[in-house]
Amino acid sequence: MAQWRHPRCARLAGELIRVGIVDDHPVVGEGTAALLRQEPDLEVIGIAASLDDARSSGLFDGSQVDVLLLDIRLGTDSGLSALGPKVSAERPAVIVLTAYDYPQYADAALRLGA
Repeated sequence: MAQWRHPRCARLAGELIRVGIVDDHPVVGEGTAALLRQEPDLEVIGIAASLDDARSSGLFDGSQVDVLLLDIRLGTDSGLSALGPKVSAERPAVIVLTAYDYPQYADAALRLGA
């Protein structure tokens, strides 16, 4: 029987899903990581508090991370700036997280490829 492969990931289904987290609130980042580490099919690759930290630690590299959990508001920066057509096609799939109830954030994130 043929193995199914996700179109954005050449790895075989059934392998660990590698997750990166970008959130500037330590409790949220570490708490999310602690919850995800309890799941047998997930591996937390890293946690970054800023876009610069995430880039330097390879969290935007699709060969290292399958899914990136990205906060929209990162201090004075915006997680949305890490999305869009100018961003490498090799980036991981992105799930945007926010505590703000602004539909325009969701619209913008989806338009930019999250």
